Parts: sequence; C-alpha cells; structure tokens
Amino acid sequence: MKMTLKKISPWIGALFLTYFLISLKTYSVLSSQLQKGTHWDEEFNAKRDESVAKRQKFDEVWNKKVEAMGRIRKEKQEEFENKKKEKLEAFADFERRFQEKLDRMREADEREKAYPMSQRMQDMADRWDVKAKESWEKDKKETLTRWGWVKDEDSSQDEKKDDF
Repeated sequence: MKMTLKKISPWIGALFLTYFLISLKTYSVLSSQLQKGTHWDEEFNAKRDESVAKRQKFDEVWNKKVEAMGRIRKEKQEEFENKKKEKLEAFADFERRFQEKLDRMREADEREKAYPMSQRMQDMADRWDVKAKESWEKDKKETLTRWGWVKDEDSSQDEKKDDF
C-alpha cells in the first residue's frame, strides 16, 4: 500500500476541512465567550460603579451624621460648661453673701461685747427717764391743775379777794 498523493489528498482535504471546522467552532465559542466576558465586564463595571456610588452616598451620609453628632456633642459640652459656670457663680455668690452675713454677725457680736445690750437698755431707760422728767417738769403745773390736784394760783387769789 503505497501512498500516493492522489490517494492522500482527499484525506488531507478532509483533515484541513476538519481543522477548519474545529477552528471555526473554537473561534465562535471563544468569540461568544469574549462577548459574554465583555458583557460580564460591563455588568461587573456597572455593579462596581453602583457599589462605589452607594459607598460614596453612605460616606456622605455618615460624615453628615458624624458632623451632626460632633455639633450636638459640642453644644451639650457648652451647655454643660455654662451650667457648671452658673452653678459655680451661684455658689460663689452664696458663699459671698454667707460670708457677708457672718461678718455682720461678727461685727454685731463685737458691738455687743463693746456695748452690751443690758447697758444699752439701761442707757435708753435713763434717757427716757430724763426726757419724761423734763416733760413732766414742763407740763407739771398744767397737768396737776387740769386733774384738779393743785388749784390754780390765780383762782385761789380770786377767792382770797372774795374773802376780804
């Protein structure tokens, strides 16, 4: 069995045809795979872009929330500091008023020791006695005459004139 070109050429043609058909099939499969891959890449890129957009939106919302929380915390801190300052001022004011009251009480106590209440009352009673005595001496004659304890000298002289 000799192989001649005439006998082999149909087989070579069949092999070339088979090779060509397999290549064509492989090419179509690969191109469809590439197209699918491109489609998948497009879908993946779209999903990735969507995910990036969601992440950016979340980051913006999160940053706004963090800023708002920071502002609220700062406001509460300022409010706390103001309340603390007011309480300290109120306490300082109370302490100042209390100290003033203690000073006044101490001064009153010192005045009391220097000039005791019993002595002041005695001096006041003496002054009232002096004033009452002066007032009595001034109005004594008129008062006694009005009450009828002493007769008026003018009327007694009139009676004496009548007796003669």
